[in-house]
Amino acid sequence: GTIQDITDERLAQEELAFRDRAFETAASPLTMSTIDGLYTYGNHAFVELLGYDSSEQIAGRRFREFITDPKAVEGSVEA
Repeated sequence: GTIQDITDERLAQEELAFRDRAFETAASPLTMSTIDGLYTYGNHAFVELLGYDSSEQIAGRRFREFITDPKAVEGSVEA
């Protein structure tokens, strides 16, 4: 049999899991989006800020879809 050292892979997985937990549990609203401006994910604080229950409810939507006052986003940069 062959023995393979997976220490580096395991450490990378642990680091990624740590960052994921930090992003999700942050008190500040945080999001991820595509280069085209479509939300792909929002942490709990962001989802709650918008009045939704899950990140899936914002996925695939744009920033402007959540704004009720068009003057609030005048001059904003969005694809």
